[in-house]
Amino acid sequence: QSETSEALTEICRVDPTFDVAQFLRVVQYDIIPNIFESLARGELEILRDWCTEAVCVSLNIKKI
Repeated sequence: QSETSEALTEICRVDPTFDVAQFLRVVQYDIIPNIFESLARGELEILRDWCTEAVCVSLNIKKI
């Protein structure tokens, strides 16, 4: 099994109602556009809320 497959198996074990297709739609139409828009506008506070520390470091955004 791949890491992705193992992760999805575990998620579905914990939450049997988890729907991969629905999750991917939320990522595609909500999460990613919000992150890109915040990045383009320089809205660092929003980026800090949405992104992990590692992503903030790679984007040179300081976590508070």
